[in-house]
Amino acid sequence: MLDLKRLRAEPDSVKAALAKRDAELPPSVDRVLALDEERREILGRVNDLKARRNAASKEIGAVKRAGGDADALIAE
Repeated sequence: MLDLKRLRAEPDSVKAALAKRDAELPPSVDRVLALDEERREILGRVNDLKARRNAASKEIGAVKRAGGDADALIAE
């Protein structure tokens, strides 16, 4: 099994080593790196959305504690 950190750090040397085993394997390194980049971007967006949700939850709690109507915030 290949380490993803090594793929990121040394893609050319990994490609060269894989080429010794099978000439069809080196292009798969680029595909793995592209998928890894996409995964990292998606995780960043998920974390941003979670942070927004947590902030909204705190705001809703504060409004409810103050006796206000939080229906608009909940709908958002």
